[in-house]
Amino acid sequence: MTIGLDRSYWNLPRGVPRVYRRLGFLPLPQTDIALTAAASNLTPDEAHHALHALSTAGLLEDVADHPVRGRIWQLHDEVRVHARAQAAREDTSGTAEETLHRSLDWYQSGATAAEQLLTPAHRTVDRPLAYPPAQSLTFTERAEALAWLDGQQAQLMAAIRAGHAAGLYTSVWRLVWALWPLWHYGQVYSLWLEAHELALDAAQRDGAPLAQREILNTLGVGLRSAGRHDAAIGVFSRVRDMALMAADTAGQARVAHHGVGRRREAAELLQQARQQRVELGDSRGQALTDIVLGEIALDDSRPDEAIARFTTARALLLEEEDPHNAGRALAWLGRAHAHRGDFQIALDHGRTSIEELTRAGSRRWVGRSVEMLGQSAHESGHAQGARELFEQAMAAYEGFSSSDVERLRTRLRAVP
Repeated sequence: MTIGLDRSYWNLPRGVPRVYRRLGFLPLPQTDIALTAAASNLTPDEAHHALHALSTAGLLEDVADHPVRGRIWQLHDEVRVHARAQAAREDTSGTAEETLHRSLDWYQSGATAAEQLLTPAHRTVDRPLAYPPAQSLTFTERAEALAWLDGQQAQLMAAIRAGHAAGLYTSVWRLVWALWPLWHYGQVYSLWLEAHELALDAAQRDGAPLAQREILNTLGVGLRSAGRHDAAIGVFSRVRDMALMAADTAGQARVAHHGVGRRREAAELLQQARQQRVELGDSRGQALTDIVLGEIALDDSRPDEAIARFTTARALLLEEEDPHNAGRALAWLGRAHAHRGDFQIALDHGRTSIEELTRAGSRRWVGRSVEMLGQSAHESGHAQGARELFEQAMAAYEGFSSSDVERLRTRLRAVP
């Protein structure tokens, strides 16, 4: 087999052997034009030419077309070993690390473009690239950015794991930080938590205290969303202490908003956070805090206060052009009206929130808003409609949130 691979390798057109050697060091055996161009420092046209030549020579398998990544090629295991062996003979010792670093920078450039469009209010810092790609990604539509994140998910996780194993710690925490839209909208908790554990270790090894606080904060959000409230509270307490030590007022306000595993116990802290955000001029943060305070008011059977908070939050979020959280506020507003017995208003708000969250591309919150509408329908006496909505919500949760699926099963058993 090696003899055949050697023969094919030595007959490759000029410049293509270098691309072949680099492909052996990619995080996954599959590649595409954009990734190959970034990893090999080529233009997309040059990368396409090289991939076609390698496929013609039998060194790559032309697999299929991908709706996001375009044409996909694959190196089989023995070919990857051969490519790396050739690199060991012909390239400098830093080829493997540079190839991986270029791949991580390519993914960070795409993640940053998605982050800027999908979550423009997300806290960030300057994250310069060591190897800026020759052709950076840009997104003009939310659906396009969300599709890219979803379509690259396996590649992104492989790059994060490989980067951490190779000691490229700065690249790892920067990529995980930039991928907030993937965690926020995709909500695949197993990947969310794994990526953040690796990024936290990377930030600690890199001596980046702000990155540690931010990664810990979004790790806590993931733990809380996955239902691991005690672990989330421990993480948020740690972030709060770190933010206090660093005199990071914005960080203190944010962690107060997120650290609500036991929400009634956090009410006073949330009120302080809301005031901090008002003083900072952070309208979006104020609105997000009002949503949580509205949830607490509902838990305490104070629907009028909840309606006021959700109404204020929605108005601010619409002004801030945050469709995801504006849709969340409307879903909660519907539930608050149901608590007060205003079922027609509740049902109208619930239907509108589903439409808005569907357009925003939030998988879990589409399911959550359908579930909340089902609750309102059930409470208003529409048992059949409630059952259909609960089944629809359960289908939306399938495959990425077992705790949500189990809760829906319990709700369905309660419907006559």
